[in-house]
Amino acid sequence: MIKIFGQDHPRLAEVVTLSGYSAHADRTELRDWVRALGGRVRRGFVVHGETQGLEAMAAILREEGVRDVVIPAHGASFEL
Repeated sequence: MIKIFGQDHPRLAEVVTLSGYSAHADRTELRDWVRALGGRVRRGFVVHGETQGLEAMAAILREEGVRDVVIPAHGASFEL
């Protein structure tokens, strides 16, 4: 069984642990990525992660000059 959003579900896939590998960038890599965009970013959306991680990424974006940082609620829509 696995727990998703607090509910137990049967595990229907093989689970493998990959030691020493992470697909997540660290703070320095995230800052470098924002800086490499080549100018002021007017709006950024932070949409992946737990609440604490979302807030941390939003803070990094604000520190790097992103004027409008949004952590959208599930199902929210925006006109770009």
